[in-house]
Amino acid sequence: MTSNEEGRLDSWKEIAEYLGRDVHTCLRWEKEKGLPVHTIPGGKRRTVYAFKHEIDEWLAKSRVAEESEVQKVENLGLLGRVWQRIPAAGKAALLLLVFALAGFGTYFLIKETRAPVLTQLLQEGNRLVTISPNSSVAWTYDFPSSARILDSVVLPKRAFRRSPGVLVTVYLGEGKGDVLYFFSPRGEPLWQFTSDDTVSFVSGDFKLSWGFHLARLIEAAGETKVLLDTRQYTWWPSQLLLLNLRGEVEERFVNAGWINSAYLMKSPLGPVVVVGGVSNSHDGAFLAILDANHISGTSPEQAGTPYECRNCPAGRPLKYFVFPRSELNVVTGSLLYAGNGFPQGDIIPVVKPEVHGDLGQGPPESIYEFSLDFQLQRASYGDHYWEWHRKLEKEGKIKHSREQCPERNGPPRILQWEPKNGWQEIHPTQP
Repeated sequence: MTSNEEGRLDSWKEIAEYLGRDVHTCLRWEKEKGLPVHTIPGGKRRTVYAFKHEIDEWLAKSRVAEESEVQKVENLGLLGRVWQRIPAAGKAALLLLVFALAGFGTYFLIKETRAPVLTQLLQEGNRLVTISPNSSVAWTYDFPSSARILDSVVLPKRAFRRSPGVLVTVYLGEGKGDVLYFFSPRGEPLWQFTSDDTVSFVSGDFKLSWGFHLARLIEAAGETKVLLDTRQYTWWPSQLLLLNLRGEVEERFVNAGWINSAYLMKSPLGPVVVVGGVSNSHDGAFLAILDANHISGTSPEQAGTPYECRNCPAGRPLKYFVFPRSELNVVTGSLLYAGNGFPQGDIIPVVKPEVHGDLGQGPPESIYEFSLDFQLQRASYGDHYWEWHRKLEKEGKIKHSREQCPERNGPPRILQWEPKNGWQEIHPTQP
């Protein structure tokens, strides 16, 4: 069954064809008008999908809004009748006010031209297009023909001389690695950054000069900084770099496994950077809690193992959790997936997919809930997990029911590391 038959559109091209518009228009509608498009995490490119019924509902609401705007325009016809009733002296005063406002508008328009305000970034192959508030093109920049733009973000005004700069990560082509570009508000390339560190582990040396998975802005020590994840695409090491706006590395955290997410949050522990990804040494997903004022360090590894780092910074995380593979993950031979978690009220749910794909309703997931000071409260499997369990029972790949499953109460074992106690097993689901 195709995605169209299922009511799901699996690319910008399909979404554009369904709407009868070009891809650039759909990109603009997503950012400016809330076109309901969903993003699939992972990979070097932004992969999206959408549902036809959600787009139809959005279109219906958009048409209502457009009809309201038309009614407002039609109502402006009343202004002519009002104008006729205003005395001549009043008309003169209003005209003077209009001319004065027009003069101020011209001044601010000139000021805008001198220091462009950027509200949107578009990616057209190897070309970056920046859009100003009036929807006109502010400036463009063409990267090499073999390049592909991975991600781009506008810096807030406060971060760069009261005008926004632009960060862009670019894939230059096979064997050339990725580059982080920093542009001025006018489109002048101010600096480029490539990662050429060599990290030495017991198992060998790894040159980290290949891929940038994410670039995020954070406020650290009163300044805007860049969190940049660079990873060795052939092998497993990765590192999270903290750069200043001059392109200089100030801190770095090395992990024995790929990093997939990182963000800054305020917690009872103070400002922390929450990092998620995969731990190769423990064959599980991990969540690391780093001191935002000093993220440098490495994942906690046993001395003498292949994953012990020999030239990494000496620091360690405030906490480091490892979430195991589930029975479904092992039975189906699925990849190890990272978990992502963001604060929701007074809890931090970490959701980890266990199997790629779904039964038409969603993938099976492990769910871990933490308090804001990163104490694990509970762990369980989502409803889709048990739908998959029944499916595999019928196929003979699992020999027991949910009631007989050793993991019926949820994931039975989570590893936790802290500087004071080292590695410990915690069992939040045991009766």
